[in-house]
Amino acid sequence: MLARRNTCTGMYCTRSKSETWSVMDVLNEKWSYDQIARRLSQKCGRFFERAAKTAFAGLLASVALVAFSPGAVADPYTGPSGQFGLGLPGQSTDGLPNCGTTHPRTLTLNLGIEHPQPPRALDETFAAAPSGADWCNIDLGFGGVTFGPEGITLQTPTAPVGGSAEIVAQPITVPGMAEVFRLRGSNLVADTGAGAWGISNRSADPMAMEVAWFGWKGTTGPVTQLMAKTGISDALTQLMYDAPAATGFNIYVKQAGERKMTTIPLDPALLSADHSYGIRLYADRVEFFVDGNRVATSAKSLTGRSVDIAGRPIPLSGQIWMDTQAWNPFPVAEFSPTANSATLAHYRQGPIDDTPLTLP
Repeated sequence: MLARRNTCTGMYCTRSKSETWSVMDVLNEKWSYDQIARRLSQKCGRFFERAAKTAFAGLLASVALVAFSPGAVADPYTGPSGQFGLGLPGQSTDGLPNCGTTHPRTLTLNLGIEHPQPPRALDETFAAAPSGADWCNIDLGFGGVTFGPEGITLQTPTAPVGGSAEIVAQPITVPGMAEVFRLRGSNLVADTGAGAWGISNRSADPMAMEVAWFGWKGTTGPVTQLMAKTGISDALTQLMYDAPAATGFNIYVKQAGERKMTTIPLDPALLSADHSYGIRLYADRVEFFVDGNRVATSAKSLTGRSVDIAGRPIPLSGQIWMDTQAWNPFPVAEFSPTANSATLAHYRQGPIDDTPLTLP
């Protein structure tokens, strides 16, 4: 992986003796599909270039097939936006720029935001759609978000359709900063899918991925239950997590360069009422808080210096997401018998000393 060959100091990385680049300079590059394909060819050969192009074309075709299938069109649930989300670059139906899950850069396993901004403070209550310079969102399938006096509500649909909803801060997070999420009581505990809020670089490369999340993973779906009974789930969980089970309400931490994700169990009752969830990111640790009380400390911090397989940086950002998929321990369609939602009433990020751990 390029991440292992690069060396980084602060906000600068070196790929070779003659090539030094600023993270923020490269973040603002707009790579075309052909540029990414050429870079892949240089690193992995012509075979991988052709395979990557074929895979990306297949992904778009698959999404289009699902979007226009009779079942998708005929199903009475059409999400908060009333449309089927494809995660394509551009403006989303919820009034924000789309983070672009199906952007060509995903060929490099980079699912990060398209236009990261330099780190700075944010204070948002989401009474209306916030500035597109500060936030982007991703709606896939029949999931989506709505804004109002209570905050931003993420919603996922009932069976038999699926979907996900997510919002991501575009000013990035670096060590020395904190993020605080005030969530209203949610029914995530009844969800067969998954949801999380915290810090992530959204990399799909297991070795480059970095997360510091509060999160929920459901266990009641039929596919998950079948995997558990056959031992498949346990075997895969042991490969990906440091705990025998990664379901329920947990703190999840993963540092770049490591294969396994650390899990710290939390009381599911903390999902049933309004709470402020805080994360302080230090250079040598991550601290987690609920209503101002520290509930866990991870000795593993996040570097924020991962790069994708094309050498493009993948910075850390604040995010909250919900998905009907279980991600337990890999993407499995587990459609919930009831619609699920979570409302983020207030979000703040900024320097640790200036960011309160409880929010009104």
